[in-house]
Amino acid sequence: MTNRRLGAWLLTRRRERALTQQQLAAEVGVHQTRVSHWERGSRLPNAEQLQALAELFGANVETLMAEFFVDNDVERALISDAMLHEDDKTALLTLYRTAARRSSEG
Repeated sequence: MTNRRLGAWLLTRRRERALTQQQLAAEVGVHQTRVSHWERGSRLPNAEQLQALAELFGANVETLMAEFFVDNDVERALISDAMLHEDDKTALLTLYRTAARRSSEG
């Protein structure tokens, strides 16, 4: 779900700026196929790439994370913690989600 919503947002922003996938890829520093994966929802950008996308499209990275990556209050608290570096937030979210998924599986 998150992947597709972010992909739709990215596709819309790219088209509003009349950018090709190749041009967007060059702006962010990735290969064109990576942009294609993001837009189709098969992959997500990492923290550095998300920051670059936010800057390019005039968005706040924390707002993007809250909109596309937060599923509950624990995740919201991790993202909004001003004491954590962005890479640490991403790592902690990954750990939390892995643990939550494992506990729900039994």
